[in-house]
Amino acid sequence: PLGPFKNGRKMNIGKYNQIDPAAFIDDDGQAYYTWGQFTAKMAKLKPNNTEFHLENTNTHVMTEDSQGNLWVGTLSGGLYYKEKASESFKGFTGFKDFPIPSDLIVEAIHVDHQDNLWVGSYGKGLYIIDLKDSTSVNLMPDIRNPYSIGFQDILSIFQDRKGGIWIGTDGGGVSYYEKQFNNFRRITNQNVSKEVSIEQIRSIATDKDGKVWIGTSGQGLTLYEPKNRDVETIYLPPIHANIGNPNRVVSLH
Repeated sequence: PLGPFKNGRKMNIGKYNQIDPAAFIDDDGQAYYTWGQFTAKMAKLKPNNTEFHLENTNTHVMTEDSQGNLWVGTLSGGLYYKEKASESFKGFTGFKDFPIPSDLIVEAIHVDHQDNLWVGSYGKGLYIIDLKDSTSVNLMPDIRNPYSIGFQDILSIFQDRKGGIWIGTDGGGVSYYEKQFNNFRRITNQNVSKEVSIEQIRSIATDKDGKVWIGTSGQGLTLYEPKNRDVETIYLPPIHANIGNPNRVVSLH
């Protein structure tokens, strides 16, 4: 829509603050409101564009499956979903024989190429939900298994062009999942040099050459080369004096 606009109305966002607000409208005309400093949040707006869906829920991350259904992860409120034809969200607690905790702290969420929903929780590991077969599995670190996921606190999930899944954790580095081997390969401070920062991973992305860029929580930007497994950390200078920690990389694309 184009302005100028008249008769503006104040939004009813309840207990939430309005630091760094912004609006997003998708291709279907649905409006979303984003806000929050340091930890960004997003909420779907009702048709009046002044009230939230999930108004009493601290929504945190969102993704969309192949059927056009939206999935939302919350902080301590578990998972919610909205079917494409529906106007409202519903809580998702799994399937009959595969329950999902209703109080899950969801820090990352992603739908892969096979329509599996990957849910990274804080404290309860990784959930992989098969939306077609109505099954799920919960993966936790196992000290007896070097090919298990590296840590139970998950902050980021990214799928590369080959279909591999990169999992960033809060203290256990990166775990890389390849379906053909059905296991994880870990990149942690145990197998890189001490000059490399690979502990707390806020964001992950790959470039056209297949190199993996890893954003850390205050320790710079780490570059991983899968072909020869070289790793290095790049420390970023502040753009201006008011930036407290330029090496906290929370988003990559």
